[in-house]
Amino acid sequence: MRIQEMHYDGRFKLDKVDSNQKRNFTAAQWDWALNEGQWVWLKHNYGMVSTQLPHRTGFEVTEHRIQDLKALHIKSPEQQAALTPTTVNTTTYAVKLEDLQFDHLFTTRVRAKITKGSCVKTVGVNIVQTDDLNDALVDPFNRPNTKFGKVLGVYASSINTATITSSHHFNNNGTLYIYTDGAVVNEVFIDYIKVPNRLWIGTYDLTTDLAPKSGSNSYIYQSGTDTPVSSDLNSHVHSEIVDYAVALLAQAIEDPNLIQLKLQRSLTNK
Repeated sequence: MRIQEMHYDGRFKLDKVDSNQKRNFTAAQWDWALNEGQWVWLKHNYGMVSTQLPHRTGFEVTEHRIQDLKALHIKSPEQQAALTPTTVNTTTYAVKLEDLQFDHLFTTRVRAKITKGSCVKTVGVNIVQTDDLNDALVDPFNRPNTKFGKVLGVYASSINTATITSSHHFNNNGTLYIYTDGAVVNEVFIDYIKVPNRLWIGTYDLTTDLAPKSGSNSYIYQSGTDTPVSSDLNSHVHSEIVDYAVALLAQAIEDPNLIQLKLQRSLTNK
């Protein structure tokens, strides 16, 4: 669906098409609800909210989930250019996630091109928990080893958060630190789930005070964008996102029947 169709679908489900039933919502409020619904849908499908399997596992567990999220899955170097790391010391390198082409949400795979002497190879980066890093660095079976293609990685805050500037919606996405046995990290390839488009119907100013469209001001979504922005998720999930949005708005007007109906419909769609 285009963003205009998602608005209409939401008004229809909320009984607001040519009806005086229930309160009216502005275009900005519908966009807010649709964006919130998109986040709820995304976290549910990535496995961040359910306590039951398979929702607590990776997104590639089922074909259904792969197809739902493939539009947000960015591959490197095919869609995302390799990142050049910053040298922290002789065994530690850092890449800022703000340097990715799209806003980073979840990492799915990390590889690094490393050089040690005459040996040049591309290896997988084993992401470890911070509290396991000290042990992993000295463990003979897990520590960095160029010969066996082993390097470690952990996530942390950016190197200098005070000077970060980014055109992305989400500033300070953090830094990936990579640990080697002295090998030089030349390039880093990160596959990731990107942040979905922020939906915008294009009839109000998103950058200032949500003012309605008129001839005296401009309507800018972000730099270089002045036309409606639709969801970049696969079209077959758009109706589910609208269901979540309608449930959120129904909760705002305290309509328990609509809340139960829309949430049950979303569960049935799964």
